[in-house]
Amino acid sequence: MRRTAQFLALSFVIASTAQARGADFYASTIGSPAGAGTLADPWDLQTALSQTGTVQPGDTVWVRGGVYEGSFTVLLAGTESEPITVRAFRRERVVLDHDSGAPCNPATPVECTLDSSHCASLIVPECSHDIVLRDLELTYSELGGRTSIPAGGCATSPGCCYVDGVAPPLKTECTATPPAIGRAQWQTVDIHGAGGELVHGAVHDGGTGLSPRYLAQDTEIYGSLVFNNGWVNPIAGAGHGIHLENKHVSFHQSSKQVRDSVVWNNFGYGVHGYTAIPRLLINVHFDGAIAFNNGAPAAAFFATNPTVYAALQGARYNNLYVDSEEPLALISVRSSHSYQPTGTAAVTGRFGSSIDDNGDLIFEDNYIVGPGRPVAIDRWTSVSLAANTFVGGGTPAVGDIETLASITKGDCKAGPYNPDYFIWDYN
Repeated sequence: MRRTAQFLALSFVIASTAQARGADFYASTIGSPAGAGTLADPWDLQTALSQTGTVQPGDTVWVRGGVYEGSFTVLLAGTESEPITVRAFRRERVVLDHDSGAPCNPATPVECTLDSSHCASLIVPECSHDIVLRDLELTYSELGGRTSIPAGGCATSPGCCYVDGVAPPLKTECTATPPAIGRAQWQTVDIHGAGGELVHGAVHDGGTGLSPRYLAQDTEIYGSLVFNNGWVNPIAGAGHGIHLENKHVSFHQSSKQVRDSVVWNNFGYGVHGYTAIPRLLINVHFDGAIAFNNGAPAAAFFATNPTVYAALQGARYNNLYVDSEEPLALISVRSSHSYQPTGTAAVTGRFGSSIDDNGDLIFEDNYIVGPGRPVAIDRWTSVSLAANTFVGGGTPAVGDIETLASITKGDCKAGPYNPDYFIWDYN
């Protein structure tokens, strides 16, 4: 009798767990709008992402392996306790690629409707919240080389762009911007809905790779790879790996997190945390992030002015950059690694600089390497640097604790070095 009772109790627990996990639905490259959303009769991808009446909080949309071309919009909505998961089928490679060849319009607004003219590979509008995107690869191969460098290249001198090889005017091919470049400025993954997660994703070879916007509250990027995004203008590289914004709300209400992710070889900033008035950039956290070799190419391949070209040699965007037109607050960088290679002039990480009265910054257990200053931290009311390793060069030497403190502290509102506001411990 006791064994029967235990068996019934175990059966109830298993059944309850299965019910709590939600239902499974399926999308495939050979699916159709008339499908049933089952493994044997799947939907096409956009139909699956539009099933607001069928796919409920806690459910999972399994995407079968293959390349899905075009722009896709998620219209599903989960809850904080029961998000909807959109993920690749087990051990299958799923690629969302805006290589449709169809024209797109960068000015198309992000709304809760389907519009094939969007330039992003995947769009999560504001009405689509609490969505987990897992094990997906997102790219934009339509952009091609993403460069307006003329044939033959100008890797060492801008002279090859001049008609006479010495001075302006420029050759026509040096001023023309390929059509793809205009599209490159738009996000490969454009997120506006709150409570979203990108888990074990790969975002590469797009314009700006991943953009959790100011409405996308409580967004997390975890275990993901973001690389080779951006484009080359006649003056310099551009296009960030990750661009973060936050909403104009009171403290602690919204957060952005980048955890255990690798960001490299993007043409603009690796991670660009920035927002303008009246929005705030608060509660942004990097934990276990790795960022390196961003801002490549290191300088313009050519410029309209040889002096400008020479000044850009070795210049790079930062791997990690957090700044705002309103005071920053509740920013933390923990257990992260970042470096820029020898021969470049960029500060590896920059936090603050545009405005006074930033709040608190925690910078702990990081390993930061740069050919000059490894990190610049400016205009904060409270800064805590603990258990970090900084490796750099330039003048003065970074190895000197007080020198490094003065470099990193910048215009800290606490004034000259003050242990009550500027903590330097075990670095």
